Amino acid sequence: MMYLVAMLVLSSFVQSSLQIEITPEDYILFLQPATYTGGVFANDCSFHYFPRYYRCPNNSRLSDDVTNEGSDFNPDNFIGWNENFRILILFEDLPLNFYFTHIDIYYYHNPSLGYGLPTVRIDPGRLPKSPLITASNSQASQSDNGVVKISLNMLVLYRSHIFLRFYFRPDDVSKIQPSLATQTFISEIRFFADTELILYPAIPIKFKSPSQILQPETAYIQSSLNLSCTVVNNGSFYWTWTGPGVNNGVMKVADTTRTSILMLSNISPSDAGNYTCSASYLYLVLDDYYDVKLIMTATNNITLTLSKALTVASTVIVQEGNRATLSCIFIGYLPVNYEITWMYMYNVKADGIIANGQYTWSNLLSQNSSSSASPAIQSNLTITSVKVTNSGPYTCTVSGIRLRKTISLIVLKKERKFTLQVSEELE
Repeated sequence: MMYLVAMLVLSSFVQSSLQIEITPEDYILFLQPATYTGGVFANDCSFHYFPRYYRCPNNSRLSDDVTNEGSDFNPDNFIGWNENFRILILFEDLPLNFYFTHIDIYYYHNPSLGYGLPTVRIDPGRLPKSPLITASNSQASQSDNGVVKISLNMLVLYRSHIFLRFYFRPDDVSKIQPSLATQTFISEIRFFADTELILYPAIPIKFKSPSQILQPETAYIQSSLNLSCTVVNNGSFYWTWTGPGVNNGVMKVADTTRTSILMLSNISPSDAGNYTCSASYLYLVLDDYYDVKLIMTATNNITLTLSKALTVASTVIVQEGNRATLSCIFIGYLPVNYEITWMYMYNVKADGIIANGQYTWSNLLSQNSSSSASPAIQSNLTITSVKVTNSGPYTCTVSGIRLRKTISLIVLKKERKFTLQVSEELE
C-alpha cells in the first residue's frame, strides 16, 4: 500500500477502467506556434536549449484539462501550426512494467478550410532494444466540423519522454506523405498507460468502399477530380497508387493517413480506366536505429469512367421505304480530333448519311435530378429509304476510347394492296 501511494504522488496519474491517464511534467515545442503568441505565450512558456525551443508547463494549453470538445472554434483556446512541427512530452518515472497504450489529441476539424490533423508519428526516443510500436488512428473520420478527438494507439515501454511529430509535407523522414490538412489547432493532448500488452496491428486491412465504380456527373465537365480510399482499420498507413492518371496526379493523406486522396487535374479521356490504391501498415522497429517496415499490404480497385454513350431510342421501328434515323449521344470527356463511326452487324460499315453536331440533353438529365443543361455530341445515321434487309444492330463508336452504343433497327415489310376486278358476263 505504501508503494502504491508513493507511485500515485510521484507520477500524478488517474486510473480509469484499465487505463491509467498520465499527466506530463511539461512539454517542449520545437517550433513557435502560429497562434498562442505575444505576451500570453511568453508568460506561459520560456526559451529552452535553443532559440526555437520553448518549454511550457503542464498547466498550459496542451494539458490544462480543457478539451473544448464539441464547442465552437476559438483560437484563444488552442495552439496552432501551419508547418511541420514537433512536441517533446516529458514525464516523471513510472515502474518499468507499464506500457504506453494510446494518446488522445483534441483538435479543430474543418476540412473545407484546411483545418485538420496531418500525418502523426510517435517517437519514444532513441533507446536501444525497444519493442515494436505503431501509431493508429481510431475515430479519425469525422464528417462534422468542430473540435474532435483522435486516439493514437501504440505499444511501447513507459519512459521519461515521447516525441510527437506532425507532418503537413514530406521531409527527410522516411515514409512520410503530404497531408490534406494545411493547419492544425490542438486544444488538449492526453496520455494513457497500462500493464496489459495490446498488439497493433491485429487484423488485416479492410477498405470502407471496396471495388468502386466511379462515374462523375458528366453533365458538368470539370478540370479536376479526386479519387479516395479509406480503411476502416486503426493504424498508420503508407499508400501507393497505380492507374492511368497517377503520374500527373498529386497524392495526399487525411485522417492521419487513414484516407488517401489522389488529386487529378487537367482531366482528359486518357485518365479513365482502372486505378488501384494500396495501403500498408507502417511498423516502426526500434533497435539501435530506426527501421520503418511496410507490412500486411492490401489493395482496393476503383474503375473511373469519364464518358458515356446514350441513345434517344434503343430500338427504331419503321416501315419499308420510309426514312430511318438512328441517334447516339456522347457525353463526358471525349478525345481531341475524335471520329464517330457507324457499323452494321458489328463489322460492316453502315450505309447511310452520318451527321454529327452539338446536342443539349437537359431532357436526359431529369432522371438524375439535375436542372442544368450541358452540351453533348449527337451523331445521326440516316437511311433515306430503308429495306427489310437493313434490319439489324447498328453500333456507333467514338475513336480513341471504348465508347459505343448499339441500336436495333426493325424494318416492317410494306403491305401491298391488290385490286381485283371481276368482269360480269352478260347472258
